[in-house]
Amino acid sequence: MTDTPITTDNKQYISIRGENQRDNPVLLYLHGGPGTPDFCFTADVLKPLEKIFTICYWEQPGAGRSYTRPEDKSAITVERMIASAKEIAELLIWKLKQKQIYVLGQSWGTFLGSLLV
Repeated sequence: MTDTPITTDNKQYISIRGENQRDNPVLLYLHGGPGTPDFCFTADVLKPLEKIFTICYWEQPGAGRSYTRPEDKSAITVERMIASAKEIAELLIWKLKQKQIYVLGQSWGTFLGSLLV
């Protein structure tokens, strides 16, 4: 298993994990919350899938290693989260040389994922 962390230009953190990152399909995991990354719990649960997927654990804006203190809390909107998720998905498609990716959400992440796709 390889863990490849990346940070985007606007300070969003993604941990990319999987046994065959070059050839396996990509799964973007959207955590619950908002504001509550669950990587420490989810990584163990999803570990068996790392054999068949390259799993990308994205810490959404305002959560975990993507946290920055917002100057204006009203700037954190559903629309902004969708735009950030789209940016991350496009980055993963480009960086990992994919035509498409899969999306898996938990709680808030399910809501966000349904709006993303």
